[in-house]
Amino acid sequence: MGVFHFSQLGGENLELELAGAFAPHGRPRKGPVVTDEISVRETEVYYPGNSIPTRHLFGTREEPWELQGRFSDRNGGAGYARTLTEYIKRFVADQQQIAVAWNGIVAATGIIKSFAPARESEAEIAWKMKILIDEDLLRVTRQAQPREADPKTHVLNIADYIKEAWESAVDVPPTLEVGLVDSLSSLIGSINSAFASVAHVADSIQSFEQGLVSELRRLRAGLRQLRTSVIKARNAYLDLQANAAVLSSSSDDSLRFWEAQGTTGAAMLLAIEEIQRMDAAATSAERGKIKAIYIAREGDTWESIAVQMLGGSGRAGDIRAANGATGNPIPGTEYIIPR
Repeated sequence: MGVFHFSQLGGENLELELAGAFAPHGRPRKGPVVTDEISVRETEVYYPGNSIPTRHLFGTREEPWELQGRFSDRNGGAGYARTLTEYIKRFVADQQQIAVAWNGIVAATGIIKSFAPARESEAEIAWKMKILIDEDLLRVTRQAQPREADPKTHVLNIADYIKEAWESAVDVPPTLEVGLVDSLSSLIGSINSAFASVAHVADSIQSFEQGLVSELRRLRAGLRQLRTSVIKARNAYLDLQANAAVLSSSSDDSLRFWEAQGTTGAAMLLAIEEIQRMDAAATSAERGKIKAIYIAREGDTWESIAVQMLGGSGRAGDIRAANGATGNPIPGTEYIIPR
């Protein structure tokens, strides 16, 4: 079913990931998981003496997404369905704009309008969610990237979006340049630090399919940090810019700020989407490499685990490499069993 990832673009910057049995789903072979419909905004006028209507077009509209799914304690353990339901209600109650992506299939920004849990019991909760869509983030990139990008291409795309956002952000009127650029430098510094970590790991992976599970996990950890840094920097920049605009008595300065805000905000949203698309590719590759999860017990060795899980000790090195382990198995620790 894949992974749905939700990121708040303001407020507490909460993250929500719904995967596996908890992911939104349609009825198997009978209904879609999500319908990303676009419609034309128009008015239709019949002028006197003309039986053919004249249509005035006013752009397009992204129709709401409607998701549904089920939370069950059978999949998450006692109390999990209720805990996850309450977390999502808090997520919605924050009233923040979000970015939502489902692997590389759909991605958009918007607002969660409603989340409706249908409690069949404490342990079984069906639910429906409606998301008002602001922007389809994949419309342009679907044409720009006809095939799955490799890690280095994703990194270059992220770097381009961050560069575009930064160049627009520092294009401020001379009357407000002092102090504002210094503040922006500290924001971009936090992004650069997180980006360097992602770029370092991506540089060692030729493709997602060839990457080791341990490398893919390090990459995903870096991407989560980078996404958080970009979201926080975006929000801090918009607040900073709004405060500076209030101090300006020039309408030209204010207009210049608004233009910069639009360009910078859009570029940062594109960076967030590229990060999520890269994370989805890494997640998909990682899951495809995992056969099972094994919890080590006292006395286990890599060889004994390989015999038990893969039928022979010859794959002990594969298990060790997949987990990036340097020592013996640690009792009580979860280890990946590769395919």
